[in-house]
Order: sequence, then C-alpha cells, then structure tokens
Amino acid sequence: MRPLKLSLEGIRSYRSRVEIDLTDDGLMAIVGDTGSGKSSILEGLTYALYNASTWSGKDVRELIADGATVMSVELEFEADGERHRVHRATSRSNYPPAVHRIKCLTNASRPEIDGVEGVKNEVHRLVGLSYDAFLSAVILPQGKFQSLLQAKRGDRVDILKGIFRLDVVETARGEAQNALSRMDVALNARAVERARFLDDPEGTARAREMDARAAATREKE
Repeated sequence: MRPLKLSLEGIRSYRSRVEIDLTDDGLMAIVGDTGSGKSSILEGLTYALYNASTWSGKDVRELIADGATVMSVELEFEADGERHRVHRATSRSNYPPAVHRIKCLTNASRPEIDGVEGVKNEVHRLVGLSYDAFLSAVILPQGKFQSLLQAKRGDRVDILKGIFRLDVVETARGEAQNALSRMDVALNARAVERARFLDDPEGTARAREMDARAAATREKE
C-alpha cells in the first residue's frame, strides 16, 4: 500500500482542512516542532485505514480537535495496482452520523463499499495488515519500537506474512495442494481401471501369434 493524498479536517492539530499530496514523493520525513502536527498525520492515516487511533482501536472521538465537533479524513492510496479512496468522518455526538466509505478510483465496475465492517474488511484485504500488525510494522508508536522484535513468535510471523503478502503465497499453495489431491484421486481411479488391461496389448498379441505359429509347425511335424 502506498499513500498518495491525505486530507485532514477537525482532527487533533488540524482544525481547518489540510491536504497533503504524496503522489510524487519517494523517501520522505515528517519534521517540525513539538505540537506542530507531525503525529496528527500518522493518526489521520491510522484513522482513515482502521477507524482507530495509534493508542486505541475503539473510541476515536479523542482525536477530534478542540473546538471542532466533527473530524473528517480522506486518504487516497495505491494497492494491488489500483487507486482507492477511503473516507471516514466522526462527530462528538451521533449527529451528523459517522461516515465509512471506500471506493476504487481506477475501476468503475467495482462498487463503493459503505459501512464499518465492509470498509474494515476491504482495507484489510488491500493493505494486507490487521490494525495490530499495522501499528507494529508501519507506525511503530513512540515507546513501542521494540514491539515487533519482542512480539511472540506466532505474532511476529503473522506480522511479517502481512508485510510481504505471504498470505497470497499460502493461498496459492493451498489451492495447488487441493488440486493435487483431486488429481491423485482421479489418477488412482484410472490406475485401477487400467489394471484390468494388458500392459502391452500389441506386444502380447504378436507374442501369442508367434506361439500359435510355432505350435502349428510342431503339430505339422
């Protein structure tokens, strides 16, 4: 997943709308004084993808900027060769209602997905990382830089599988094994059926013909 554009409004340090264009950027760094909004960018990225903050996967209203009633974040990113846009918005109260939408911008045949669970599943599919894996492998919040190294073996393996998209390889291997199993069943059935016949019918026929000629010769003699 490669972030391309990030729009922030009403979230932490960004009360007014701010747009960050990363389309043409390669290696980059976020620098600035304390309180200038560096971590707010990372919070916006986490909120857009996972409807969460870097410290909580539950209530995101703590991210709403002082004096604001609604926060809104839009993220355009590239994944699987396509460009996508995810939009989320949350209010301090239940009005206006929360927004959770994701849309593929480069393939009009793919419908827009709406709703918390639908967007969550689509982001997970596209990014290849769960919320916890994203924090450990991508964000690495301050004070948790050792979380990946200190994670349990099983958790670390799952994180690395997500980073390198090895789940795709595992899926392909599973499908290949299933195909092989089906083929083995078919081959065994053919082998049983084939066992009813001679290994070399033509050769056997020639040998029997020669035996018959020899027997006829001996009979005449």
